[in-house]
Amino acid sequence: MALTLIGSCFISYGFKLASIKKTDQDYIVFLNYFTAFLGMAIYCAASGNIEVSGLKNGPMLMLAIFLMLFMFGNLVGNNASTDRNGINNTTFFNRIGFLPCILLSAIIWMDIPGIWQIIGMVILVGSLMLMMKDLKQIKRENLWMLFGLTFTNGMVSFLNIVYGRYFSSKTEILFLATVFLMAALLAAVILVKKGKMPWKCKKDDFLIGVFIGLSNILTTLFMLKSYTAVTANIVAPTTAAGNMIFAAVVGKLAFKEKISRSTVAALILAIVSVVLVNV
Repeated sequence: MALTLIGSCFISYGFKLASIKKTDQDYIVFLNYFTAFLGMAIYCAASGNIEVSGLKNGPMLMLAIFLMLFMFGNLVGNNASTDRNGINNTTFFNRIGFLPCILLSAIIWMDIPGIWQIIGMVILVGSLMLMMKDLKQIKRENLWMLFGLTFTNGMVSFLNIVYGRYFSSKTEILFLATVFLMAALLAAVILVKKGKMPWKCKKDDFLIGVFIGLSNILTTLFMLKSYTAVTANIVAPTTAAGNMIFAAVVGKLAFKEKISRSTVAALILAIVSVVLVNV
């Protein structure tokens, strides 16, 4: 789970670097998914016990398609929402995506969280609100976009749980390679429709896109493994809280960001929530 958090944090700050360098987001999205596909394809080829026949399974292919669409939709929506709603609003609604994931797990598989886990989740939501206490006024017409981020983020986690429950771990590398390939093809189509050629990116676009793609491999692969080994009631809130803590630490060390008292209090609450959901 720690590797998932590290990879997720790297992705966040990869996009922050992209913003600082004023890169082309369309190229970043394409290079992210293309790099992730190449990495997974190489890993897949190097692995021994891969069941290639597994992808002939219709339900698995459908799951790969839906996972790709929600991943892609969340990434594109995140970029659009940052422009319209600001980074704080966008971050908050994205991180509470663990809530629909846990709700669906409880409804479908009766994976009901314990009392301490519920308390931990409430504390986590409170810590996120404290972290984002300077949220700008949200316009009513933008709420659909923000709740869309919550839903797509939750569905990405939920579909990872579905894979872990119903499909073999021997096909997970090939499964993720397929997801990334479809996402890269979709990103390439969008590029071409906008009159941009995938191979005509600038140096910063290429380097940051590849960095995010490598981080995406780390995040997605180990997230899938985490949901296979541990229940959603532990993984989802722990990932959300851990990402917030790692992001604050890296922000302080790498970007010299100031940490306010409210941020410190929010981080302490996040640590408490992690302890409680793991009781």
